[in-house]
Amino acid sequence: MAEYMKLTNDQKKTLPISQAVEQALHAIYEFGFMLVKETDALKKIDSQAINAVQDEKVKWAQEYQEWILTLNDRKEEIKPLSQDIKDSLRDAYKNFAKITDENARTLRYKRNSAERITKIIISAAKKSVPDSPNYGSDGFYGVKKDTPIAFKVNETL
Repeated sequence: MAEYMKLTNDQKKTLPISQAVEQALHAIYEFGFMLVKETDALKKIDSQAINAVQDEKVKWAQEYQEWILTLNDRKEEIKPLSQDIKDSLRDAYKNFAKITDENARTLRYKRNSAERITKIIISAAKKSVPDSPNYGSDGFYGVKKDTPIAFKVNETL
């Protein structure tokens, strides 16, 4: 594969179609590679690696989007290309789809795990705060079960 060229959108539209496809494939592979690195870091719970990949991931995501839009605009020019080139695009798309699915599943799993942990912590915090008396508008005191936990903590202190 040839070296990747950072091009403006106008340059992408005028690049010979075979070179445009080659450059688009490069962007697809690079973006996919960034997603694989992110997915691996998420699975290892390696926050430094997750943070380290973000800038490059965003860069390649933008390149990927621009190339996909460019190729879509130039789809009539792609039709006469060789079957090998078309197969390369199709294979890259299938591989990229698998990578994005795995990344999305991993992100969902991590988000759901964080939500479960948060709920456990909140539940434990609520159970650890002793009930304290509250004076009602009727002048009597007693523990109100529907009082927000922050008020119970303040009243206890």
